[in-house]
Amino acid sequence: MKKWLLLLFLGFITLTFSFAQVNKADKEWNETELIFLSSVEDMKPYDKLILLLKDGENELNQKRISLLQQKVKDTSDTVIKIRMYWLEAHVFEDIGKRGIALERNLRAYKLAKDTNLLRERAFSAKFLAGNYIKLGLKEQAIIYALDASQIFTKIDDKFNKVILLYTIGDIYYSVENYTEAIKNYSYGYNYAVKNNFLWEQRYTANNLGVAYRQLEKLDSSLYYYRIAKQIATQMQDTIALALATGNIGEILYKKKNYGQAIYLLEEDAQLSNQYKNWSSAANALVLLGRIYRERKNISRSSFYLDSAYKVASQNKLNKTMASVYEEQAKLFVEKDSFKIALYLERKAKLIRDSITHREIAINLAAIQSAFENGQALAQVKILEKENENKQIIIFATTIGLFAAIFFLTLLIYQNQQKKQLNKKLIEKNKETAKQNIQLITQKEKIAALNLNLNQKVEQRTQELEKSVENLAEVRHELDTFMYRASHDLRAPLVRLEGLSNLLKMATKGLEKDSNMQYIYEVHTYIELFDATLKQMDTMLRRLMQLHDLIEEDLFFTEIDNLQLFVEEAKTAAYDYASNGISIKTKMEVHSPLITDKKWLRLIIINLLRNSLIYHNLNNQPVIELFIKVEKEQVLIEVNDNGEGIPADLLGSVFNMFVRSSERSIGSGLGLYLVKKAVNKLEGSVFCNSTPFTQTTFSVYIPNQSAVSPNTTKGNDVNEVFVFA
Repeated sequence: MKKWLLLLFLGFITLTFSFAQVNKADKEWNETELIFLSSVEDMKPYDKLILLLKDGENELNQKRISLLQQKVKDTSDTVIKIRMYWLEAHVFEDIGKRGIALERNLRAYKLAKDTNLLRERAFSAKFLAGNYIKLGLKEQAIIYALDASQIFTKIDDKFNKVILLYTIGDIYYSVENYTEAIKNYSYGYNYAVKNNFLWEQRYTANNLGVAYRQLEKLDSSLYYYRIAKQIATQMQDTIALALATGNIGEILYKKKNYGQAIYLLEEDAQLSNQYKNWSSAANALVLLGRIYRERKNISRSSFYLDSAYKVASQNKLNKTMASVYEEQAKLFVEKDSFKIALYLERKAKLIRDSITHREIAINLAAIQSAFENGQALAQVKILEKENENKQIIIFATTIGLFAAIFFLTLLIYQNQQKKQLNKKLIEKNKETAKQNIQLITQKEKIAALNLNLNQKVEQRTQELEKSVENLAEVRHELDTFMYRASHDLRAPLVRLEGLSNLLKMATKGLEKDSNMQYIYEVHTYIELFDATLKQMDTMLRRLMQLHDLIEEDLFFTEIDNLQLFVEEAKTAAYDYASNGISIKTKMEVHSPLITDKKWLRLIIINLLRNSLIYHNLNNQPVIELFIKVEKEQVLIEVNDNGEGIPADLLGSVFNMFVRSSERSIGSGLGLYLVKKAVNKLEGSVFCNSTPFTQTTFSVYIPNQSAVSPNTTKGNDVNEVFVFA
């Protein structure tokens, strides 16, 4: 018996000494850390300690983390305890245990609130807002962010006040409450300006621009984007500068200021590409493609959209890929290629559906993560409780016989605790089962929604394909009618023209008749009849040209003698309305010209006819034709000082059957045919007019020599021709 008592006594002494050594080592580190943490007035030393903990996972830091947890239990200093909770939360956040990190910050917040430590409460609330944002619980995040903001105002912490204000703005923006987002961004911006926080000024100004853009308040958006750009320039932050530049370009595009928008978007694309901000670069290229498509410059639009596709595909930017496909679909609609457009629209839809499904999956994963973290938290509490029980048992065993009664009482207490714990575990399991049922129900609902969505997409696709087929059938019938009508109507016109000539021959020589007045009237009517026949013939010829424009394929050949080609076109224009007017012609040829001769000839003839018909009746008529041939494009420009086009008709001058003057003797199809021919050649045409001063038609078409660089015959390049 004495032997056993001696062994128990020696074991007690050894265990006590071991505890003393651990507590001594812990105490040495704790005292150093207590001095380090309790003597500061701000958070900078705390931030440094965080960096130390994150710098590798060596043995020293692992010991420090363990000591932090022990210190929370041992210290009586509330401030130190709160900051240890922060450190624990930070470590758990780093290893992905967000539920435990949230629980540690909740402990710190409650302790700070109970002890009325305002500064520690504010930082705890700030950290909790961040935890809830990462878990997708935005309402709780706003509650704690507002609490932190109010306390930072009370303790006059300006910097963290600004951070909380724009954090609240970010939360409201994420739930599409743009009005509240703007209000908090404005508070944050004014506070940052007042205290000269440059980075925060730029961030809140940029976010104000984004929020105002969502509300379509473009002037306000443009104002704040320009402030953000000015600050980014001042800070020499190139990435932020590119972002602000692109944002300004997008707003200018929405305001129809295409020139400045193109310049800024090209600058954004260049800067973003230089600093490998691929998302910004791709978005800028997509918007450039859209602008050129809306301006009917199909070749430039295709160039930018192809560039956007390359950047987006190489960097797996799925949302941008969907935008590229949508813009390319609209481009093919412009070319009347409806099947390709439909195919591209389907690809864009598939990508957007995939993104939507991925977001749903992420949300489900967040719910699952929160649920699993909650389970892990409960398990941690159980393990902590079991560890406490083990320590109590070890301590009770060391005391031995002197604590037998206390040991029995403690066992009874432990049994009661276990019963309560088992009861809680049963309730927790029931709650877990309920949550699992809810998750299964949500998954079933999502599956039903996806099935319904796929059915609707398939139904809409079938309807669209049927509409496209019907449209093609109607178009074919319309083309057949136009062709038959123009050819069948010309036959009686030719016969009428022959009858008119016979009538002229029959009345020839009757001038000496006594009924001279009657003969004169007959000739007058015959001339009117001829003029009407000519107008009808011109109308039918142009309808035939319109049919050919729609149906015929392009046939590119090189124009060997451009000067002769232009002279023939001028002669054809003079046949219609010469009026004795001279056309001054100038050409600059820097490359061989390859295009469809038929449609280029039609463009030149109809532009010159228009100038001849509406020439200046008051002053000396001036008509100038300028042609400039370069490797990639051809410019055809016709200037005159004629009657001009009223400002209210400039927007519709290229429409079918539009006549801008009472002097018009044409069919109203000339400029319409010019527009159709230019579109067929994938070019663009513009008109500027000041009546009786200057009217200019400018046509740009691609030069196919850029596609066939080996062409060497034909016109000598780098030559200038000027002739009447």
